[in-house]
Amino acid sequence: MIVHPQSVPQNAIKSPLAYDQERIVFLSDVFLSPPKIGYKAAAGALNPMVSRGSMGEVVGTHPWWGALLNGAESEAPGTVFHVETNQPYRFRLINGASLFAFNFSIPGIQLNVVASDATYLPCVEPVTVDSIFIWPDERYDFEVTFPSWTNNSTLPMQATTLEVSGNHHVYGLIKIGNSAPDSFSAPRLFLPYHPVVLNCYSMRQPVICIPLSRKYHY
Repeated sequence: MIVHPQSVPQNAIKSPLAYDQERIVFLSDVFLSPPKIGYKAAAGALNPMVSRGSMGEVVGTHPWWGALLNGAESEAPGTVFHVETNQPYRFRLINGASLFAFNFSIPGIQLNVVASDATYLPCVEPVTVDSIFIWPDERYDFEVTFPSWTNNSTLPMQATTLEVSGNHHVYGLIKIGNSAPDSFSAPRLFLPYHPVVLNCYSMRQPVICIPLSRKYHY
């Protein structure tokens, strides 16, 4: 359920979309044992930090087991979104994981981020990126219009963990048009050489990082 505060003016939203064009993307991690066991072990130095990111930061204190996208694993049928070309869609991205952050993207499709943690325009300046770093409990709203060349194709939606020693993934599918196949099939994907990533602070080239703090206006 999405509740809009009364104080948000209608013109504060970049393009008020009909709510039948809204999609929810909920990410979560899954563990065979409760994460609190890993917390206690790490605190007592019984379990070394399992994984680190590109800046040396800890991105996991508990061994990875799996993740879900809208409650489903990546294996077929998984989570499938049905959309049409040349129509604007608003995706509400939520990381409900207890431990892991993700790098979220729709490969070959740019994301126009219009809100962060339910903060609408003009408080946050919109930004177009190739992917979003989303940490536990964070939320982002982004808008996408799928171009004509994607009609009757199926694109991947992916969330990748941030470890430099070995990433883990969870996938969904976006079926575009009435004749889209059940598995990934795209006529062409233009993957950027210098991908733009929101909410990261330092990564190896050729990635272009945009810290979220740059997008706020006080």
